Amino acid sequence: MLSRPTGKINVDILNGKVKGDLDSTKGLDIKTTNGNVSLNLSSTFSGKFIMETTNGKITKKGFYFREVDDEKKYFKGTLGNGDADVKIETTNGKITLTKKH
Repeated sequence: MLSRPTGKINVDILNGKVKGDLDSTKGLDIKTTNGNVSLNLSSTFSGKFIMETTNGKITKKGFYFREVDDEKKYFKGTLGNGDADVKIETTNGKITLTKKH
């Protein structure tokens, strides 16, 4: 569980899920082989997102992205001013982004 970390974050997991509560980041790189990625992001979160899954789906709840390339298993888009690179990749899992209330 990532709880309001600062700085650049790198996570590489073989079997397991990644959950996070983020207000901002200097960069985020998450890779998992067998597991879901679920992030709860602040309404002011900013980044250039690249998300990809092989056997899962990508869900974005409550966000407006710019410069979007949205396919079934791949998503690219900019949130806010896009000042951080956010890369999320999973082979067997889903990716879920939820906006904090």
